[in-house]
Amino acid sequence: MPTPSKELVALHKHWCIADSIKQVVLAPLPEISRQTTTKRLPDDLAAFAESHSRFMRLQIWYALLYVVIEGYRALDHKSVEVEKLLSNEEMVNALRLFRNAVFHYQKDPLTEKLLVFLDAKESEIWIWHLNSALKKHLEFLLPIESWFNTVAVPVYRRPWWRFWGSGNE
Repeated sequence: MPTPSKELVALHKHWCIADSIKQVVLAPLPEISRQTTTKRLPDDLAAFAESHSRFMRLQIWYALLYVVIEGYRALDHKSVEVEKLLSNEEMVNALRLFRNAVFHYQKDPLTEKLLVFLDAKESEIWIWHLNSALKKHLEFLLPIESWFNTVAVPVYRRPWWRFWGSGNE
């Protein structure tokens, strides 16, 4: 396999950034976030705050995924699956406006730029499929697994194992 271009590696980097946010979208907030030094939030209010935080993280993931679309379109590598999803120009444009609303100051906290994408029919399904298709496409083009196999070593040979102990203690 030929050496991948810097541009393709950069696109993968942007996808990894977006995907790292996706990974924490549904992660619960730590218990410490429910309290101050002397007070603790009631459970119902804490649940509301956790949902709100999850929504904020979701916005970042969606917006960052649009950056990946921009990079994908700038490259010559095409995927039938990604192209099919991107052929939905209404969804792509709604996501572009969404990205703008997230990364540019808006006077209205729930601006129409956010709501167009959020209210679009099955936008949540479309964006998950897009993320998955981009992942599959990038993993096909980049020798990630073969590279990993050249640098990975069995767990017992890693020099930092001693910091966690052997597990037999």
